[in-house]
Amino acid sequence: MTERKTQFGFNDGGILFSIAVALMFLYQIALSLAIKPSSQVFLWAYSFGTPVIFVLTSTVGALVMRVNPLKALPIAKAPKPREAGRAILLAILAVLAFLPLATAVQWLFGLMGYRQAPVYADYSSTWWRMLLGLVGIALLPAIGEEFLFRGVVYGSIRRKGTVYAVFLTALLFALLHGSPVQFIHQFLIGCIMAFLVYQTECLWTSVLFHFVNNAVIILYEFVYKAACATYTIPWWVYLVMFVVAAPLLVLVLLKTGLRKPTDQEGDPVPMVAAPSLGRGGAFWAKRGEYIPYQANPKPFGLYVAFAIVGIIWLANTIVGWKGV
Repeated sequence: MTERKTQFGFNDGGILFSIAVALMFLYQIALSLAIKPSSQVFLWAYSFGTPVIFVLTSTVGALVMRVNPLKALPIAKAPKPREAGRAILLAILAVLAFLPLATAVQWLFGLMGYRQAPVYADYSSTWWRMLLGLVGIALLPAIGEEFLFRGVVYGSIRRKGTVYAVFLTALLFALLHGSPVQFIHQFLIGCIMAFLVYQTECLWTSVLFHFVNNAVIILYEFVYKAACATYTIPWWVYLVMFVVAAPLLVLVLLKTGLRKPTDQEGDPVPMVAAPSLGRGGAFWAKRGEYIPYQANPKPFGLYVAFAIVGIIWLANTIVGWKGV
């Protein structure tokens, strides 16, 4: 029996990503035929079902492609306490730093006539809806999206370079959410989550970051509504949040640092790419493992993936603009 590979092929990520998005749309169409699309039941069913599709596509697809999902995703080990604590701290700082940024972008787009906003199930009006939100909008999407983006896609293209993989997976992540208003901060948190996977070699650190990031927003909105708050947060509060949290976020990321890569024999290599590792190799070399650099792979899978999310993002932008 052929032994399973421990890494995805370069085009595996784009192929499985495209399949996952296609299944997501088929699921959405099937739901809309059975349930009124504007109803809470539809929104909750979509929130709970989509992450399951992503997980199944990632794991079953890996098995079909003769890849060991425990190694390739990677989900075989739990994060160390320090790694988990750092992920939680980064998630909280990201909320404080990027919420003002997202609010400013939304305000600017509103001035230009953009009116569309993401539609979610009601997760903040009652305590039991809040608990549902922590599961269906925080936990499950954190697992499903991280399996697909930082597991499959990042894992398949990282041999081209970690910088390459971090930015492309973050770009796919931001585009799939389909909102130009959310694009900047979705891209930034996508970069942070991919960096966590690179740094820890454990997918659960990005899952934890993702969950905490979503959960903080849900809890904030629940408390805000429970307090019957009717005022709008002043602009200077957002400014203070950004000025304080953004430098701290950068500081923690810099403090995290880069791993010291090793060559094929496990000996340390300098933080300058050796010719055998290719350009940028010192950044993307995996600790304790030599990864052959693929200089010119044909990324047809990525082309398909970006074409799909690009169309989604463009369609949402056009629909959401005033007068369209």
